[in-house]
Amino acid sequence: MDFGKLVERVKMICTSPQTEWPVIEKEQTSLQELYMGYILILAAIGPVAGFLKMSVFGIHVPLMGTYRPGLGAGIGGMVFRYIMTLAGVYLVALIVNMMAPSFGGKKDDMQALKTVAYAYTAAWVAGIAPHVPWAGWLILLAGSVYSVYLLYLGLPVTMKCPPEKAVGYTAVSIIVAINRNNNGYSGIAHGFLRRTFHSDGQSEVEQIDAVHGTGQQNKPPCPGHVRGDACDPGCGISIGNGFQGLHIVLFSAERWGHHVDYQGH
Repeated sequence: MDFGKLVERVKMICTSPQTEWPVIEKEQTSLQELYMGYILILAAIGPVAGFLKMSVFGIHVPLMGTYRPGLGAGIGGMVFRYIMTLAGVYLVALIVNMMAPSFGGKKDDMQALKTVAYAYTAAWVAGIAPHVPWAGWLILLAGSVYSVYLLYLGLPVTMKCPPEKAVGYTAVSIIVAINRNNNGYSGIAHGFLRRTFHSDGQSEVEQIDAVHGTGQQNKPPCPGHVRGDACDPGCGISIGNGFQGLHIVLFSAERWGHHVDYQGH
């Protein structure tokens, strides 16, 4: 692990992204190298800083003094947030790669992961902001906005989309990133797990159709849904729900891509 190289990449992508993205595009790397040498380290900044702020230093509550959550709860929250961040990077990269043809780009798994990972750099570095009095939230906001800008600059270089389509490509990618922090991420992840361990033989498209009412109309309700708890094995509805948001986003992306093509001609 070369920390000097990591620091140099952080500095260059944040201060000179126009010249750094072509360098990134030409780099040969692997999933393991990218995670071990970059993502695992920077993605830990926010969770660790949040843990120190809450559980070690505590937060000041007016008229009540300093409040500190339990150490166990703090560690659990930090680990959970860290895992979700790591998984989220990979998930958003998958979506960016899937959407590439809709915006005139070329699908490339590794280029998509590099794009998302390096674009997230500014937001990850800003994760230290909770320790900055008063201005912490402004730093977090600035880091997030700048990461969006980095993604906008990177997509035409790494994913080969036309520059005029970069705005739409970026916008849909951000929607997906937000959606994965809510129902989209947990639903899609849960759906993939059920697809892996409790597949009932249906394709993903058929699962999506079930959500929209075009398939499985006569299938009896899942007993787990009736009870109000977890789905029974083979239910499939959770898979459909997980892909519903993804289906809508990809459909919107396709429509946007065709719209830009039409305007261009």
